[in-house]
Amino acid sequence: MPAKRIAYITSRFPVLTETFIIREIEELRRKGIAVEVFSLKSRPSKGTLHGNARALIETTHYYPYFLSLAVWRAVFYYLFTEPAQCLGIMTKIIKTHILKPLLLLKTIAVIPKSFAIARALKKMGVTRVHAHWATIPTTAAWAIAKLNGTTYTFTSHAWDIYQEDTMLLDKIRDA
Repeated sequence: MPAKRIAYITSRFPVLTETFIIREIEELRRKGIAVEVFSLKSRPSKGTLHGNARALIETTHYYPYFLSLAVWRAVFYYLFTEPAQCLGIMTKIIKTHILKPLLLLKTIAVIPKSFAIARALKKMGVTRVHAHWATIPTTAAWAIAKLNGTTYTFTSHAWDIYQEDTMLLDKIRDA
């Protein structure tokens, strides 16, 4: 088993137009780094996929359901073990997203999933988290880092820098 482990947080994985993520994961694995992929949405339905993506689907952790038992167990775990962090996360989300109600709802729906991923990472002993896109996946990574007392990194692209930059300065500062 590789000594180094990292979690990759994505909105949906794999996506045909984001094959660069697959290449990154493959390269990290070639270098001996274990990569655990976490998707905030369900596995892709039947359709065109990059050839190398098929094998990664089987090892990706999918968190599509807001109302799943695993998600809410993790929420209650952190409410009891890290109440100040939970309050801080929700306060920051509401304060920074209040003027964008649709984004606020999407983000609030992802936060419980972030708690579940944080709990899974804690059990796995994974302390490095990387998110693709500076939007909701990085908000999830930010929350995970707050809950577990770890760090995170993220990759941003033009759209999430110039079009949807909610919390971007906070995410950069905290990464």
